[in-house]
Amino acid sequence: VSQSRYTRYNPAFAPVDFIRNTLSYSGVLSAEFGPMTAAKLISEVATMMVTEGAVHKTARYSVAYANGDTATLRKLEKDNPYYQDLKRYFEKGGRVAYMQALSYKDNMEGILKNVDKNGFLVAKEGVDKILDAYLDMFELSTRIAAYRVIKDKYRADGKTEEEAEVEAAAKAKNLANLKLS
Repeated sequence: VSQSRYTRYNPAFAPVDFIRNTLSYSGVLSAEFGPMTAAKLISEVATMMVTEGAVHKTARYSVAYANGDTATLRKLEKDNPYYQDLKRYFEKGGRVAYMQALSYKDNMEGILKNVDKNGFLVAKEGVDKILDAYLDMFELSTRIAAYRVIKDKYRADGKTEEEAEVEAAAKAKNLANLKLS
């Protein structure tokens, strides 16, 4: 069984991987910053999912960002802390964050190209794009939770807001790459 078949075609994979990433990131953060930071990450993920609708908001923001839809972005960011953190992560996260947004946009465009006039997917590529977008929403949501917790930790340690944002974005981007963490 190929890796993509296990991950892409298994709808349970994204939420399970979301939990696995949360626990893995917690372990990395615990080793670097102590167990309280790991506990804060787990709490942040739970809060984001239950009270903020993180996965849906991540998808919505990624599409607007990739499309350069500044009016929608401003509207989303105006009074919503989750969207404001997405903005900072995308700004400070550089190419990796931007590429995640473009990937999501490309997946959504690929879906539309493979839908017939009745709204049915007519090609395997369309299904692949839907499933890839689904996976990306969960992955980026986990990184936003990590970004928030790390930024708060850096601020508590006396870093400026700018330093905390830049360093937290870099750390969150690299959490899955244990060689760089």
